Amino acid sequence: MAGLLAGPDVAPLEVVDVVELEILEGTEIAGLSLLDALEAKEKAALYRSNLRDFLIMEYELMRPSRIGSTLWR
Repeated sequence: MAGLLAGPDVAPLEVVDVVELEILEGTEIAGLSLLDALEAKEKAALYRSNLRDFLIMEYELMRPSRIGSTLWR
């Protein structure tokens, strides 16, 4: 099992929580899949931030009024 996550075809490990998946799913970014978002994040200036902050900053997402502020902290 050693080296399972190492190799030329393996990207860095990214921990993604349910809230980040819901933000990505709920956005109106046409055609942006989870894989697309992770690949874009890997090449962005915010590559060290979490996926939530990356999506909000990179795609200038605004919090929908129907969603409470709890998800966006």
